[in-house]
Amino acid sequence: MDISIDLRYFKQISFGNLEIEMDMIESWKEDGLKRIAELEINVKSQNQKIIFNNLHALKTNFSMVNCYAGIKSCEILLDDIQKNRLIDSSNLIQLEKILKQIILTVANN
Repeated sequence: MDISIDLRYFKQISFGNLEIEMDMIESWKEDGLKRIAELEINVKSQNQKIIFNNLHALKTNFSMVNCYAGIKSCEILLDDIQKNRLIDSSNLIQLEKILKQIILTVANN
C-alpha cells in the first residue's frame, strides 16, 4: 500500500523549530495510536456516537499529514455509521495499517 503524506503543516506551526516540530510529530503519533486503541474498545460496545466521534478525530489526524488514504478510509466508515451500518474490528484494520505506515515513513525521514 502506497501512502502519501505531507509534513509541511508541522513545519509551519513550529515556525521552523526542529525540536518543536519533532515533539509535535511525536504527539501526533501517540494521539493516532490512542485513537485506534479507543476505536477498538468502542467498537466492542457498539456505541455508534462515540465511534463516530473517534473516527472524526482520527480523520482530523490524517488531515494534519495530508494523508488521502487515511482521510478516505475514515470517511467511508463515517458514512457507514450515518447509514446505520455496524462497524466491527475488521473495519479498523485498514486504518491501523495506514497509521503504522505513516509512522514508519516519518521514522525513516
